Amino acid sequence: RRQRQMCIRDSNKKYQLGPENYVLGMNYYKRLDLVDLFKEFLPGIGDKLHRNCFGGILEGDKVLYIYKYAGEGAKLATCDKGTKAELYCTGLGKVLLAYSSSDYQKKVIDNMTFIKKTERTISTKEQLYKELEEVRKKGYACDNREIEDHMICFAAPVFNFSGECVAAVSISDMYTESTDCEFLGQQIRNVASVSYTHLTLPTI
Repeated sequence: RRQRQMCIRDSNKKYQLGPENYVLGMNYYKRLDLVDLFKEFLPGIGDKLHRNCFGGILEGDKVLYIYKYAGEGAKLATCDKGTKAELYCTGLGKVLLAYSSSDYQKKVIDNMTFIKKTERTISTKEQLYKELEEVRKKGYACDNREIEDHMICFAAPVFNFSGECVAAVSISDMYTESTDCEFLGQQIRNVASVSYTHLTLPTI
């Protein structure tokens, strides 16, 4: 159905762009708007904490990385812009899932295939639901060596003016015994609290 709306025929049986193109165009501009927001606020915390920064959005049942900044002195940067990753084992993914609608959560989680990437990777629905509850309580998520044994990541939600989670931001780097999880979680949460409505969408 969506493909049919990309191109329609008018009363003269001539083809023209359909309404779905407008939707895609607005989604594109919204991503640009988010990237501008990430560029304004993430480099500062990345350089301050010597960590890599990322911004992501939901794309189907995955998280899509749309922004990346390598902080000064950061040692690890595994994902590039355009990367898609699983929701259950990434900081960004957990945040986006935790603040999505219950219908979306159920649909996505019911169809998940849990792959054990490390010994710490979430591997059941029950574990994931419990984790999402913790994310909502704390206001941030942690990928504590769930994808790679040496990597830790902290992520927090970005809300729009109506309280909808439209994106997530994160900081990541190598795990060490001295990593202060609560401090880093609060740091990214503070950055994410900046209102999405500070930026305006371009008109088309």
